[in-house]
Amino acid sequence: MSRENVRAVKDKTGKGRTVLFVIAINLLVFLGLLAAIEIGFRTVEKTHISHLKNAGQALRFFWTMYRPFVMFVVTPLKHYEFANLYARGAQSKKFDAEFKLNSDGFVIDHELDFSKPYPKGKNERFVLFTGGSAAWGVGATNNNTNVAGRMEYYLNRKQSTYKYRVLNFGNGGWMSFQEFVALAYWGRSYAADWVITMDGVNDGTLVCGEANGAGRPMHNDSVEAYVMAYLFGQTKPVFFRGWLEDTLLRHSSLYRGITGQSPLRIPSNLDYLLGSTPEGRQGVMRDVKWIEVERQRHFYIDTQRQIANLFPSAKVILSTQPMVNQFRGHFMNIYDHPRGSPERQKAIQELEQALQTVYNVMHDKPCGNALKGENFGYFFASIALGTERVAQSMSTPQRPVIYENMGRFFEDDFESRKQYFVDPVHMSEKGMDVLGQKYAQIILSSDLAQAEMGNPALSASAH
Repeated sequence: MSRENVRAVKDKTGKGRTVLFVIAINLLVFLGLLAAIEIGFRTVEKTHISHLKNAGQALRFFWTMYRPFVMFVVTPLKHYEFANLYARGAQSKKFDAEFKLNSDGFVIDHELDFSKPYPKGKNERFVLFTGGSAAWGVGATNNNTNVAGRMEYYLNRKQSTYKYRVLNFGNGGWMSFQEFVALAYWGRSYAADWVITMDGVNDGTLVCGEANGAGRPMHNDSVEAYVMAYLFGQTKPVFFRGWLEDTLLRHSSLYRGITGQSPLRIPSNLDYLLGSTPEGRQGVMRDVKWIEVERQRHFYIDTQRQIANLFPSAKVILSTQPMVNQFRGHFMNIYDHPRGSPERQKAIQELEQALQTVYNVMHDKPCGNALKGENFGYFFASIALGTERVAQSMSTPQRPVIYENMGRFFEDDFESRKQYFVDPVHMSEKGMDVLGQKYAQIILSSDLAQAEMGNPALSASAH
C-alpha cells in the first residue's frame, strides 16, 4: 500500500474517531442534562410531597381501594378535607378531619379477621353499626364525633351495667347489599348484641341519579369496563399498557402477531365511559328505565331483612338515613301520630296513594335527569314504609327488630335542618350527636328493661 493510501486511511480513521468522540460527548451532555432535569423534578416532587397532608399515602380514585366481595372501601389517609355547604363565609366551609382507620378503611381501632371470633369481655356488649359515608363519618372531625362515636359515648355515660362497644362497619359509597356482604364477611366474628343500619340514600341515588340501574353499586360500570376490556378481554393481559401501545394493537396486525395481545374493546353498553372523565362518570345519564327504581326498592327491603337474619340472636335497628330536605316533603304527616293509631294508618294510606300515583305515571318511562328528585322521593318514602313492615314482621318480645326514620329527630323545615348537616346527605357533628343519643336511648331502653326483669338489683346501677 502506498504512503498516500496509508495517509488517507489514517485521515479517515482520525475523522471517524473525531465523529465518534463528538457523538459520545454530545450523548454524555444529553444524559447529563436528563440527569439534572430528573434530579430537579425529584427535588420539587419531594418538596411538594413533604407539604402534603397525606404525604407518603397513595391518593386513589374517590378515596377508594379494592377489597374482596364488597368491591371498594375508603382509603386510610392521615387527613381528610370536608366542606360545610351551609356554613357562612368561604373560609368556614372547609374543615379538616383526622380519622384512625384500620387497613380495610373502617373507622375501627383494630384489624378485622373473618377467621376467628373477636374476644368479648364480661358484661361487654357489641353494637355493629353500618351504612354509607354518613355512617362512616363524613362531616365529623375524628372517630369520636361521628354517629358511632357519639352513640358509644352516650351508651356508656348513661349506665354502668354494661360496657358498650360500637363497631363502625359503614363505608363511603356503599349501598345496602355491600353492607350485608361486609357484615357477613367480617361482622360475624363479633358476638353482636345489636345490629344497626342507617342507609337508603346511596341505594336510591345510584339507580337514576347516577344511572346505574337497580342492584348495581357505585363504580360498577368503570370496574366492569376495565375488567371486560382488559383482564377478561385479552388472551395475554399485561399489567401495564399505554395509549401508544393500544393504538398499535388496534391498527397493526404485525404487532398483534408478535405480542399475542389484542386492543381494548369496551362493551357497547359501557362505551359512554370513553367520553367522560373518571370524576364525571358517575353523572353520565344513560337509558335507564324508571321501573329500575321499583326494582331497587324490592332489592333494598329484602337486603334489610337479610341483614337482620345474619345475626339471629342480636337485636336490630333498621333505620333510614336523614337528609337536609324538608322532612314532610318525602313523608307527609305519617310521623305526626303514634304508631298503631287510626290517624297514623290513615296518613300512611294517603302517602301510599300518592306513591301509587307516581308509579302509575312513571313506571313505563325513562328516569330522566330532570326527575332525580321525584325518583328519589318515591324511593325514600317507599323504603321507609317497607322497612317498617319488615321490622314489625320480624320483631319478637325476646328479640326486637325496630325501625326508625332518623330524619324525624330534626326540625321539619329546610332552614332549621341546615344546622345539623354539612351538605344534603351528610350531617354535621351537631346532627351526629343527636342521632348518637337517639340510638343509645333505643338500645338502653331495651337492654336495661331486660336486665331489670332478670335481676331487679341491676336497676340501681343505671344512671
